[in-house]
Amino acid sequence: MSFELPMPVFYIATALLSASFLLCLYRIIIGPTAFDRILALDLMSFVAVAVIVLFSIQTHSLNYLSVILIFAAVGFLSVVAVGKFLSGGDIVDRDS
Repeated sequence: MSFELPMPVFYIATALLSASFLLCLYRIIIGPTAFDRILALDLMSFVAVAVIVLFSIQTHSLNYLSVILIFAAVGFLSVVAVGKFLSGGDIVDRDS
């Protein structure tokens, strides 16, 4: 099954994702709290996954699916770990 993405749609999606990436970068630099920066970093990893998906659709390649899954999982787990660390809890509970 082949899906052809029209070039204007590809350019619009690329422009919107680029703008979203820049806004996330602005929030990381200017963000008033650490939690705002973590949220922006999570959204930035989501935007990066969306860019990889868009590139995968445009090149008709399924080779990027494993990269997408790994990148999404690492992005999610890192945000959860940093959020738990900043909230004052231990990242790994050791009740031995």
